[in-house]
Amino acid sequence: MKNQVNHFISHPLLTYIDRHTGKKRTNDFLKKSVTKIIGKANGNVSQGKIIADLNLGFWTELFELRPYKILQGSPIQIFSNLPTGSNRSSINQKLIQIRNFRNRVYHNEPIIFDKDQSGTTIFSLRNAELAYQDLKEIFKWLGIDFVGWTRKINNVDFEIERANTIYNHYPRPKYYFLRIRLGFKFYKGRYLQKK
Repeated sequence: MKNQVNHFISHPLLTYIDRHTGKKRTNDFLKKSVTKIIGKANGNVSQGKIIADLNLGFWTELFELRPYKILQGSPIQIFSNLPTGSNRSSINQKLIQIRNFRNRVYHNEPIIFDKDQSGTTIFSLRNAELAYQDLKEIFKWLGIDFVGWTRKINNVDFEIERANTIYNHYPRPKYYFLRIRLGFKFYKGRYLQKK
């Protein structure tokens, strides 16, 4: 990556005329990401360290049209189990949805609300469920066992079910019973299973 600062991440195709404003623009996000890491280490940094320190935005940017063209489509090769008919655009869309949801969580923005057809805010876990499904799909496309990799840290199904229980049953007495049963089921499945 270090040797790419003056190559693909500085490619002339990353400078273009914006079709809306007519002004010259440069997409230097990739270059800034790498040079920031190199700068923090005063230039004394290994390739492995740069790769490890790059953020999710950098990796998802590789599937945007211009960087993808510059790399002649090579980013798609990381997906060993890509379904027939998938392409850069469909991968990019999933990655953007995952990144946007992750950013909402990171910035403490609400993730359990949506808008109905009239524009009214409603309780909804749809976006969380979609991001979770997209993430599992990306793992599958990469040929990685999602359950095996996330067994010790994955509470998503539990938290979604718990949020639905709270929304649908609180403050009725049945809520407390359901919450205890749900917690017992989750923790029993997690910690009492054979390894």
